[in-house]
Amino acid sequence: MSNHNETVTGADLLAGNTAQVGNNTSIACLYYCLPLMALWFLAAMMTGGRISRRSFSHAVPFSERYGLILAILWSPLGMWHLWDFYSEAFF
Repeated sequence: MSNHNETVTGADLLAGNTAQVGNNTSIACLYYCLPLMALWFLAAMMTGGRISRRSFSHAVPFSERYGLILAILWSPLGMWHLWDFYSEAFF
């Protein structure tokens, strides 16, 4: 990847090819890590049975409702990152 206009994939980041990222490493970390953490958080809450209609009521603190909403919104991107990474690795 010698051209700076090419996109950096997850495999490039894991292989240590961060020269293309330059000073945007924090943006790449946010782009790849936050959706995966949201996916993990949502999976953990679903496994623990913590997601219900009551999770969105006003009795639940706003910070917990906000975190749950972010996890729901970011999880599809995390699933896409996982699919993209493993499809590059195995296909």
